[in-house]
Amino acid sequence: MKNLKSLVTVVVAVLGLFSLALASVVIVDFKAEPGHDKVTLKWRVRAERNVRAYEVQRSVSRDAAFTRVGRVDAEGPFSVDTVHEYTYVDKSVFKTTGQTYYYRLKILENNGTYSFSSVVSVTPQISSARHTWGSIKAMFR
Repeated sequence: MKNLKSLVTVVVAVLGLFSLALASVVIVDFKAEPGHDKVTLKWRVRAERNVRAYEVQRSVSRDAAFTRVGRVDAEGPFSVDTVHEYTYVDKSVFKTTGQTYYYRLKILENNGTYSFSSVVSVTPQISSARHTWGSIKAMFR
């Protein structure tokens, strides 16, 4: 039984290294921080290679369609040991007070393929002046 546990531990470790070798990037963490009239997205990566850019996408629900709100070019390649941080500030969230937004990253690779990060949610703080201006702009669309 003890040998079986050791074998399982070795197999899990090898599979983990194999999946790391196949991945174009490892997202260490991805978070959204509410601000006054903005949302700051921060993500840390390691083992970044063959990544062209990160497309920031937003939705008003986990189940609704996500739309592109921005893009951050990749700065890699980075080694497995190097952790690099990216930041994107979404200043277009001033339309609805109390609205929760959902964000994800579309990881664009050099070969044309892509993958998605996990989804994070945040409810930003909206000033009344920005909220009013957003309402006025919406009337003239």
